[in-house]
Amino acid sequence: MSQENNNNTVESTFIPQTVVRIMSTASFNHADTKISATALKASIEYLRVFTREAIWRSEENRRALEGEESTGDLTVANLEAVAANLVLDF
Repeated sequence: MSQENNNNTVESTFIPQTVVRIMSTASFNHADTKISATALKASIEYLRVFTREAIWRSEENRRALEGEESTGDLTVANLEAVAANLVLDF
C-alpha cells in the first residue's frame, strides 16, 4: 500500500491486515489475543521507519565499499553488513 504525501511523493507503508496476520502467527501465543488500532498504527510506522533506515544504511554501506559513482543494486550482503548496528539502534 502506498500513500501520497504533501510533496506529491509516494511513501510505501505496510498493509495492516498483513501486519496483523504476521503478529498473530509469529508473536501471539493465544488465538484470542488482539491488537488495538492504535497499536497497529504504531507498529506499522515502526516497521516503515525501520525498513527505510535499513535501505538507507545498506545504500551508504554499498557506496562506501564501491564508491560514490557505483550504480549497482543493493544485495543481501549490503543489508547483512549493517544489520547488527541497525537492530541495536532500534
